[in-house]
Amino acid sequence: MSDEQSETDFVAEWDQWHRAREDRLASPHGFLAITGLHWLRGDPERFRDAPGAWSSTIDGVDVELADGEELIVNDGLVTGHHRFHNVDEHGTRKVAEEYLKYLYSPQGQEIVARHFYRPRDPHVAAEHAAQFASIARLVTIDAVFGGWAKAQATHFADHGTFDKIYGQ
Repeated sequence: MSDEQSETDFVAEWDQWHRAREDRLASPHGFLAITGLHWLRGDPERFRDAPGAWSSTIDGVDVELADGEELIVNDGLVTGHHRFHNVDEHGTRKVAEEYLKYLYSPQGQEIVARHFYRPRDPHVAAEHAAQFASIARLVTIDAVFGGWAKAQATHFADHGTFDKIYGQ
């Protein structure tokens, strides 16, 4: 096969891929079909541009579809109640867990520090201390707010601190 033929094959394959990608993006459920972005709360809420009543919990995003309402999720038809669990639905839990293990390893923390994010590993933090302002005391969500579930309920659930700040 000549170089010219290889280039022609590549261009044809790329064109085919590009047309398929644009078709997916422009499909009725593709990314370009987005008509709004909404902040989900703990209580189910309906939006004029999407079927169902949507809410967000610590376990994921829930949608409750009324009779006659449906969604297509991962090429499957969904009716009734559905909870979106990203890592489980996409089979990526093992990859996500391995990513987090690496992120908090000394090697991962070194990468974090090189990109000007404060590392949590004490040895890596000491090596990069000059690039970060000194903090007298670091706190954790568990110690100060009683854990993520309590912090979510107090500050981000309906009528919590966040809503009070923004007058809702």
